[in-house]
Amino acid sequence: MKSYFQEMGEVNFPEFCGERIYMVPFRKSAPLPKSLTRWQSTVDMMTAHIDHDGPMYLMCDQGKVYAGQAHRRPGLHVDGNWIAEISDHYHPPTHFHPGYWKDGGGRWNDAYTPETILLASDVSACAGYSGEFNAPIGKGGEYSMTFSDSLERSVFKAHRCYAGNVTMLHESLPVPIDCLRTVVRINIPGHQLEQT
Repeated sequence: MKSYFQEMGEVNFPEFCGERIYMVPFRKSAPLPKSLTRWQSTVDMMTAHIDHDGPMYLMCDQGKVYAGQAHRRPGLHVDGNWIAEISDHYHPPTHFHPGYWKDGGGRWNDAYTPETILLASDVSACAGYSGEFNAPIGKGGEYSMTFSDSLERSVFKAHRCYAGNVTMLHESLPVPIDCLRTVVRINIPGHQLEQT
């Protein structure tokens, strides 16, 4: 399998207020719901180079993070496809294939259905990996590197958007000092990220 991502551009964020939003659907051609207006500029900046008018899904997480702790999910993992019908990151396969992996609840994910994941944060505390890696992916999308993996690690910069494929390996990193952090993720089912 392959993990890849690219830096897309600068991103600004609204004022911190401890807000959490989970996978709200929207389309690029329409404004966000009124309750999310303060996120419109952030979303516009993140999706500026994405040519897709199908459904997209917005996740925002603002939290206080203590020194030595990770804000989001630590450990190398993939998020998997977003399936709106069941409001979760899972996909039932029609046949066995090494690109499928089970999540923690025993459901299946699919490495072959196109999906782009956009990530941005106002504090640098995430690393992404690019390159070839070996199946299988473990429960919940967890992955342990093997001697035959050829992966290059990059720490994502603050106030930059990164676009990755559905099997983009990444991990949250501990922050060096107490901070208030904002993370935004946008899942774009059906969108194929072109490798540059």
